[in-house]
Amino acid sequence: MRRHNTVPSRSLRIRLVAYDTVWKGTGNKEIGYRSPCRRPRLPVEDLAEQAVNALLETNKGALVNGETVSLPEFGTFSTRSRSARRRRNPRTRESIVIAASKTPSLKAGKTLRYAVR
Repeated sequence: MRRHNTVPSRSLRIRLVAYDTVWKGTGNKEIGYRSPCRRPRLPVEDLAEQAVNALLETNKGALVNGETVSLPEFGTFSTRSRSARRRRNPRTRESIVIAASKTPSLKAGKTLRYAVR
């Protein structure tokens, strides 16, 4: 049986996102992890999965509310409006109108752009 590496969540309290988001006075989000016990020991894989899932949920909620989400050295997520447009069905040649919508977009940060090159 494989043993998991364990890390006390206390050291990851600022980096882990779980079920609540705390706002600081500067407008930046401070992410906090609320655990049921004082110093739980969880496998690193579980902590990483919780952090990624919580980050995605936080980003999704912010984008739905029309906010922008900035991840330093990665990029900025925002929503863009697409106007209604007219297109043609190639099979029937029938003209249809595609309704206006909002789409998520990512403006890559400098570090990400240089890493991909």
